Amino acid sequence: MSIMSVLSRTLFCFVFVASQSAEHLIGSQHMKQSRSGAPMQFRDGDIILGAAMQVTNENANGDCVEELTGMYLVETMNMIIDEINANDEILTGIKLGTVMIDTCSSDVHALKRVIMDILPLALDKRICGQNCSDEDSKKHILAGLIGASFSSVSMQLATILQVFHISQVSYWSTSSELSDKTRFEYFFRSVAPDIHQVDAMISFIKEMEWNYISFIYDDDAYGVDGYTEFTRKAEKNNICIAFTKALPMIGEDINMTLVIEELLTRKNARVVVVFSNTGNAEKVFVAARSIPEAVENLIWIGSDGWISYIPQDHTDDSYLDVIDGAIGFLPKINLKENLKDYMTNLTLSQNYGENSTRNPWFAEYFSRKNNCSLPSENGSNSSKRICGEDEKINATTFRIHNTPISDAVYAMVYALDDYHKNICGGKAGLCDEIKQKAGTHQVASELYYHLKNVSFTTSGGSQFKFDKNQDGPPIYDVFVFKKQHVANTSTNLLDGWSKIGTYQDSAIKWDTRLPDKIYLTPSTCSQKCKHGEAQIRGTQKCCWYCQKCTAQEFVYNETACQKCDFGDKPNKHVNGCEPLPIRQMEYNSGHSLFALSFGVFGLLSTIYITFIFIKYRETAIVRASGKELCFFVLFGIFITLLNCFSVTSAPSNLSCTTSRVILSIGPTCMYVGLLMKTIRVVFIFQSSGILTTRTKQYLQPVQFTLITVAVSSVQILILIIWSRLKQPTIDLIVFDDFAFLTCKVLVDIEILVGLIYPFIIIIVCTVLATINRNVPTGFKETLYVGFTMYTTCIIWLALLPIFLTNSTDVPKKLTTVSASLTLSAITVLFCLFAPRCYAILFHPEWNTSESVMSRSRSYNSTKRQRNSTSVVHPDTTVSPSVKRSDSSAEDKINALPDN
Repeated sequence: MSIMSVLSRTLFCFVFVASQSAEHLIGSQHMKQSRSGAPMQFRDGDIILGAAMQVTNENANGDCVEELTGMYLVETMNMIIDEINANDEILTGIKLGTVMIDTCSSDVHALKRVIMDILPLALDKRICGQNCSDEDSKKHILAGLIGASFSSVSMQLATILQVFHISQVSYWSTSSELSDKTRFEYFFRSVAPDIHQVDAMISFIKEMEWNYISFIYDDDAYGVDGYTEFTRKAEKNNICIAFTKALPMIGEDINMTLVIEELLTRKNARVVVVFSNTGNAEKVFVAARSIPEAVENLIWIGSDGWISYIPQDHTDDSYLDVIDGAIGFLPKINLKENLKDYMTNLTLSQNYGENSTRNPWFAEYFSRKNNCSLPSENGSNSSKRICGEDEKINATTFRIHNTPISDAVYAMVYALDDYHKNICGGKAGLCDEIKQKAGTHQVASELYYHLKNVSFTTSGGSQFKFDKNQDGPPIYDVFVFKKQHVANTSTNLLDGWSKIGTYQDSAIKWDTRLPDKIYLTPSTCSQKCKHGEAQIRGTQKCCWYCQKCTAQEFVYNETACQKCDFGDKPNKHVNGCEPLPIRQMEYNSGHSLFALSFGVFGLLSTIYITFIFIKYRETAIVRASGKELCFFVLFGIFITLLNCFSVTSAPSNLSCTTSRVILSIGPTCMYVGLLMKTIRVVFIFQSSGILTTRTKQYLQPVQFTLITVAVSSVQILILIIWSRLKQPTIDLIVFDDFAFLTCKVLVDIEILVGLIYPFIIIIVCTVLATINRNVPTGFKETLYVGFTMYTTCIIWLALLPIFLTNSTDVPKKLTTVSASLTLSAITVLFCLFAPRCYAILFHPEWNTSESVMSRSRSYNSTKRQRNSTSVVHPDTTVSPSVKRSDSSAEDKINALPDN
């Protein structure tokens, strides 16, 4: 046996030994006086239901004063017991009795009353032992305890009751601590714990888009548990608490005005949660009424401790402006039908005098309600009229308060009915198996297992069942206080509360619109950031400044700008990323059509000119031009012009490899051919003497063509090394709204790897062509090559800056590359080959050896005359060596190899 159990039972032995002189509760139909001497209710029956009711409240002096809602608890239970006793289908043949004590809203007071007046029903046989009298031998059967209201009271009672395994069903205790079954195993409740009420509050606060609030709570189990749970849930939902204050309970004083002033210093926290009972809640509102800023700016969210219970009468109407627009949550209450008719038909005689034990608190309540004096007060100085014995409560001014006790009582009754059927096998009345347990706690203990599984339909039509923690269903009614509903001073002030919604399944379903004041009142530390802005938080996560995210960033978890992965962009909500639409060169685009048109034109022209050169390959002009090198150059032009297809095609490994080959080989073949043509002419016409036979051999077509191929092979070697070091790749170029897919070699600086060798060839060729531009007219190779090189340099100098500086328009960049290559090829084609084609086709008389040689002789004569004029004095005899030099041109022409 635990130490707690030993101490508790020793305490009971002491209490009962000390109370032997008192009039026993057991053995009479009703009780004249409780063991503790305080008023209590007792109705005899075969099985007794205990109840701890909050009939009165304890004031600062420790006195129990009237609590207006307490009377409804007592009479609701009386009404249910009367109905059950009249119903043959439930607890057939068994009469239920009750014993009710007043908790006075005090855990100490309630614990004393339960020990003195209720537990003897279950413990007399065990405690009095051999001292039991004949009257005591008739023991009653205690089924369990209904109550209490305050969580602090229920905790004290549950601690004692579970020592004797007595089941307890509370109708209003909502502290989350009571769900801990390791501490309160025999505790049940027909309402949900505060954890769900906090969920409802959090849900409402989030729906209103508030995140900065204040929290005031009672410094007891109810308030502290509510505050602890609210703090935990607020943290998870990014709600900050700007100010908190624990309000002391009865007996302690606090300056509420200072509390309100402290609330108002948090300018942005305009919503205040008051998690307390009626006493402290009223003190808060009374203090707030004298501060206009509090009346106008604060929104109050209330817990079930005070929502719909204040203001109780017109002495409280001074703070109606303060709570106008206040909103709160109450566990779903299934009101007992016809309770108003039941109570307004009760007469004073039914609960006064010898009948006072049915409801010992009714007479005082009746006299206050009807503003009359009780007959026992006749002769006093009271100016009030005497209450009539058959007088009833005035039905026109009577208002039913929300009393949640019905489900708790019915849960105990239905569990007891199931227990009776199980033990007695369906027999009516008390069977011997139950009778033998009179005066013990056995029935109350065994009823525990039936309570865990009890299920019934409530008066509201819903199905009731305890959950795994022995708590009621988490359903809450949402109430709002509207001052306009209190029309005049004759109206009950509680009519200002009206139901506007229901919280169930983690969401609030609204029945009507909230007051505008709630919608128009902000309660945030910082304003909500605009679309595409992140909340950069400081020390408090609810206080931040807004940072605009860039076009490539999205708002991550509302608190940071985070860059999207490569190839992605922020979605339209800027809270995540989505793949960028991918574009590429398409044949039907303007850029592609331009590149293709230009390239195809060049290709057709190349084919046509090649055909002419093939057809007239044995004519003088073609042979004098060096037909092998011409075809080599035409091959390079043709390869270069193919770029229009590789550039405009869809990027792939094949197209990217092809682009690299075209970029490297085409211009190289084209310009190496031109260089070798220039060198050939230079060797012939600018040599210091007649070419030797050995030198002539290298100028023969086959040998010179092999040299040309060898010079071009340098680029092939560069291409092989380039490909080994870096494979052709497809590049995804990302912009704000799209991504462009293309070959990297066509848009990256690495394009120069393929062009640097052709550029060197161009420079060398240009220099040689410029230096050796004066050659025989019939052999204008250097002249044509020079003009071609000048034009080529101008083209690349104009287009390269466009390529290098353009980083946003990829199609334009690709078109620039294609246009540069194509224009360079066409320039070579038309500057070098078009004049010869023109002569071949339209002036056949020029296409003869005589014509070519005659132009050459004309050149020689002109040169000879220029030399003689500028160098030799007229009277000077020309030396033979000079004559030999002037006449050498024709010899060099004759030295040309036969093409």
